[in-house]
Parts: sequence; structure tokens; C-alpha cells
Amino acid sequence: TDCISIGSLPTGVGMTATHPLASKKTVRLADLEPYPVMWSESFDSFNRSICTIYSERGLTAPIVRIAEDGTPTPDDADLSQAVYFSVYLSPFGQPFRNSRVVPIDPAEAISIPICFVTLKNAKSEAYLALERQIRTAFKLTSLLRV
Repeated sequence: TDCISIGSLPTGVGMTATHPLASKKTVRLADLEPYPVMWSESFDSFNRSICTIYSERGLTAPIVRIAEDGTPTPDDADLSQAVYFSVYLSPFGQPFRNSRVVPIDPAEAISIPICFVTLKNAKSEAYLALERQIRTAFKLTSLLRV
């Protein structure tokens, strides 16, 4: 396969709209310390996810592993104030009803690459044109970052 980076997006922390951190303009990793961070067994376990990278950079918040069947470990984890890492797409609103994604403070934030993954040597002229258009669009939307 080919993997072509077409841009990157800043990271944020997802939470309920009533979460104590939801009204903050940005959050630092230290702000997360008292809140459990959800770690997805089906996503985070097979790649260098946002959670994995922030853990390597000193995240001290407790990690709650969510198995593919939805059960948490530890099984008595209180998820009522849990958070999760996400890309931050401020111009596009919030990901879920009654939720909020707060950007990570720029002093600690990482950017996540957005990639097109395709089969090698299987790109039609129409696909190549689409790829060029998407690269252009991502360059324009990068101006919208917070």
C-alpha cells in the first residue's frame, strides 16, 4: 500500500458537556490527572494512538482500558467523568450531542497526520485528481486551526 500524508490536525480531549474541564479554553496534561482516560482495546492497542503518545510524554491520569465488548478494566472504574483523546476539529462542531472537545494547550499539543492509504499501482487518473484536490483542501483548512 501507499500512505500519503495530506495534512495534520491538532489534538483535543473529548468529554461530556457538563464535565469540570468542558468550560476551559484549553487543557494541559496535568489538568487530566484526576480524570480517567479511556483507552480503546480495538483501536489504541494496534497503533501509536494519541493516548499512547501522550502517555509516553508524561500523562499521569489513570488509564481505563475498554475491551472490544465494552467492558472497562478495572471493572469498577467510574467513567462518569472520563475523557478520551481525539483530533480537534473546531470549525466542525462537537462530535456527539451533549459533548465537548477541548483543545490541548499548544505548549503540549501534538498534531496527528491525516493520510490516504491506497493500493500501490492501482490509482486511476480520477483518483490521482481527487488526491491532488484533497491535498489542496487540507492546505486551506489548516488555516482554521486553533
